[in-house]
Order: sequence, then C-alpha cells, then structure tokens
Amino acid sequence: MSVKVKSAPWLPNREHLERQYGEFMPSFETLLERLDSHLKSCITVPSANFKGRVKGFNSYYRKLLRTMSADGVKNEEFPVITDIIGIRIVCAFLQDLVQVEKNLQDCFTVLEVERKGADRTFREFGYESTHILLAIPRELKEGLSLPRDLIFEIQVRTILQDAWAEVEHELVSACLARCPGSYSRCCLNFFPWQPVKNYFVLVLSATSPLGNLHGFIP
Repeated sequence: MSVKVKSAPWLPNREHLERQYGEFMPSFETLLERLDSHLKSCITVPSANFKGRVKGFNSYYRKLLRTMSADGVKNEEFPVITDIIGIRIVCAFLQDLVQVEKNLQDCFTVLEVERKGADRTFREFGYESTHILLAIPRELKEGLSLPRDLIFEIQVRTILQDAWAEVEHELVSACLARCPGSYSRCCLNFFPWQPVKNYFVLVLSATSPLGNLHGFIP
C-alpha cells in the first residue's frame, strides 16, 4: 500500500525577495509621500495627525511567512502583503473617527474594514483600532515601479488608543524578551496586564487637557 506524502509548502527565496524589495523601495517611499499629501487634502477633521511608514524588509518577510498558506503555491511574482505601506491617523475624540472613515470612503475605494477591540464592554480597556484596507488611486502610481496588486492600510485611532498601543507594544516586547520560546505564552498569561491598564487610564485621563479622550473610560 503506497502512502501519499504531502509536499512541504513552497517558501520564497529570501535573498531574491530582498533584492526586489530594495528595488521597489524608492517607489514605495515616493508613493507614501503622495498618499500622505492626498490624505491631508481629503480628511476634514482638524485634530487629525498623520504618521506613515514603509515596512522594513525583515518585518515584511516575517509577516509574509506567517500569512502564507500551509499548502502555499509557488508564486513567481513579488508577493504583496496588505501593509507594506501603512498610515496611522490619530484624532482627539471617538466622534472624529466616524468622520475620518467617511472622508476615506469619499476619496478612496475601501476594500476592507476591521474594528479591532470592538467586542469589549465599556468597562474593559485594551488595544483598539480601526484597520482599513484601501486601493491606491491610479494617478498616485504614475511613473512608479510597484508590485502588482499593491494596496495600503490605514489605522484610525484616538490619542488614547494610540498611546496605549505604544505602551502595550513595549510591554509585550519586554515580556517576550524575558520569556523566550515556548515560555512566551505563559509569560503573557501571567503578566499583570489589568493593573497596568488601570493605572495608565487613570494617569492619562487625569493629566490630559482634553479630559476623557477615549470617550468611555469608566
């Protein structure tokens, strides 16, 4: 009786991809500048602050490996991920986020909207952000060398949501550094997250000149 052996998933060649990425990088950076300028002309929220970046190759490659299908099919073209180009729009208040989304729908083709943390109750606090995938307008791509099917991601947050995301990122990084490998899950499970979150909310809400930035801090 013959046994069918499942072939290993196809893995992209790192060196080849890194060369391609380097060749695309000047166009990525120019496109980011164009998108930033276009966004600033579209967004009508006075408090909106824009932060943009092009993903570094190492970060791109790690995410590519994470998101590849287990039975990945060989792809001769440059494989894109959704956030090679990412822009964060930070506003003062929750109601501003609604207006930003409306502006984005008016100016771009919206492909997907994901509201991270939206399932929390009003007494819970943690990572919250609206992630929006958008098509790149044809006129902004003119004269640039870009991979096929490239899109970009916008994250929309309040000031408080953005501040906590930064704090949480640093805490997770420190936690994983102390509990590497198979112990990472254990470290994250037993780290005293809630007291840290409570203290963070208390201090920020007490010291902010804008008061209750998050809109529903208990």
